[in-house]
Amino acid sequence: MYVHDSKIAGILLENSGSEHEWFLVGIGVNVNQTRDELPSPAECQATSLFCETQRQFERPRVLRAILEKLSRWWELGDIAPLTRRMNELCYTIGRLVKIVLPETEIMGVALGIAPGGALLVRDSAGRTREVYAGDIRELRFIEPKP
Repeated sequence: MYVHDSKIAGILLENSGSEHEWFLVGIGVNVNQTRDELPSPAECQATSLFCETQRQFERPRVLRAILEKLSRWWELGDIAPLTRRMNELCYTIGRLVKIVLPETEIMGVALGIAPGGALLVRDSAGRTREVYAGDIRELRFIEPKP
């Protein structure tokens, strides 16, 4: 998750395999870190809620707000509205990405999030690939072609 091109949070999903019997969701949010406590810009352009607002936050309240929002999406029972919202807000869409997989790497332009949760990536051969797992290591904005 990004604010003004700086990473403020990240989400890591792990699943049980191809059947998707369960998912483990890890969410990390930079809450009260000062600029000095964040990684240097050479490592990662990062920010925090404190840096963006100049006020301290109670971590339990931040957690509660995140869980309440996730619960509302879950209770809808339909993934389509969540997928639409993710596509509206996804920082990765339109960027050149390098996705590192256990045995290979995929380079391409992120196109969006598929209904099943995969990242859609157009690779250098022009194929659209559905990527369900991997680490995104590079992001660069690609100017739209005229």
